Amino acid sequence: DAAHLTPVLVDRLLDHVGLLVGDEHATVASLSPACAASALAVIAHALRATASHNRTAGALAAVVTRFEAGMVATLRETAAGLIAGQAGEMGQAWNVSVASVARHTLAGRAWASAALPIDANAPRDHQVGYVLPTSFASDANLTDADVTVLLAAFPSPPAFGDITPLAPIVTLLLEQKGAHVPVQGLPLAARIRVTIPLSPAHRA
Repeated sequence: DAAHLTPVLVDRLLDHVGLLVGDEHATVASLSPACAASALAVIAHALRATASHNRTAGALAAVVTRFEAGMVATLRETAAGLIAGQAGEMGQAWNVSVASVARHTLAGRAWASAALPIDANAPRDHQVGYVLPTSFASDANLTDADVTVLLAAFPSPPAFGDITPLAPIVTLLLEQKGAHVPVQGLPLAARIRVTIPLSPAHRA
C-alpha cells in the first residue's frame, strides 16, 4: 500500500528498482514483457507514494528524475530481447500502468507512430498515442540503426499537493544503439503529436 510508505522507504525502493532494472552487473540478457510490466508498476507505486507525502518541490523533482531513469532502464533492458519488427506489449500491471516496447528499422518508420489502449474495455478513442513528424529522423540525427520505443501510461496518477492530474501520465522514450535519444530542446522542424485522453471522471 503506497500510503504506508515513508519518504525514506520510497527512496530505498527506488534504489532497489534502479539496481534490478538497470542490471548494472549485466546478470540478465533482457527483461521479458511480464517482468518489465511489474517493474513499471513498482515505479508507478513509488511515484504514488511520493505524492502522498508533503515533499519539497526540489525533493519531488529529484524523485521524478529517478522515475524517468527507471523508465529508460526498462526500455533498454526490454528492447535487448527484441528483434527488428517485434513489439512487446505489457498489459495493465497491478492496475497502475500499461506499456509497450517495440523495435523497428529506421527505414521502415514503424517507430514513428503508435497507440496504446488504457485498458481492454475502454472505448476506441480512450487511448494514448504519438506521431513523430517526417523530419524527426534528421532533426534528432538518427543513424541507420534500429529504433526502440517505449510508450507507457499511468491511467490513475495521484494528486501532488493541490495539483490533480486530469489525464494519465504518459511517457514516450526512444533509443538507438542502447543510447537514449533526447527530444527536449531539439530544434524540431515540425511538432510531435501526442494523444492523451482525459480521465473518465473528466470526460463526463
